[in-house]
Amino acid sequence: MGNKPFGEKKIQSDVSPSYSNSSLQAQKTLAEEPMWDAGTISEREDRIVNFALQRWAIY
Repeated sequence: MGNKPFGEKKIQSDVSPSYSNSSLQAQKTLAEEPMWDAGTISEREDRIVNFALQRWAIY
């Protein structure tokens, strides 16, 4: 998706790659974000870290 603006990356036609038609769930959730800024990035990082800690917990 390169250097396209976030809005264009979120939703494109079915023939063009976009977050909304990605086969990866982590990218699909990006299509639900209203904007992409430092706060959104930080929140996404927290969700990914929490998922990894729960999924691959080391006791």
